[in-house]
Amino acid sequence: MVDRRFAILAVCTANICRSPLMEILLKAQLDSSRFEVASAGVRGWDRRPMDSMAAMEAMRLGHEADSFRSHPIDSYLVDSADLILTATRAHRSDVLSMTPQALRRQLHPRRVRGPDRARRRCRSHRARRPGCPAP
Repeated sequence: MVDRRFAILAVCTANICRSPLMEILLKAQLDSSRFEVASAGVRGWDRRPMDSMAAMEAMRLGHEADSFRSHPIDSYLVDSADLILTATRAHRSDVLSMTPQALRRQLHPRRVRGPDRARRRCRSHRARRPGCPAP
């Protein structure tokens, strides 16, 4: 019996910068026999290469980006994902407007770092910029 792989979907706007980098880095770190990683854009183009600056960053980190092609997000990708990583809260909202059932499978990267670190950063920011509202 073959176990189903855990599917991760990385989401950004056009699927040419942030989410492809997430996809490439996750694929490099995770066991491909246990994890399946894909990426898509909420306003993504179809079959576009990765942005040249993002591709250079991938190369700097030791990964190839030449074969990457962008994908617009669709309900199949969202429904198939066990975990959805969004680049921004706006992307999270876009995914939820498409598939509200995806709420429990989404994670925004800021939440990955943990709430304590985010609070410390926010306090530090407010100390440098008086009058900045608390989150």
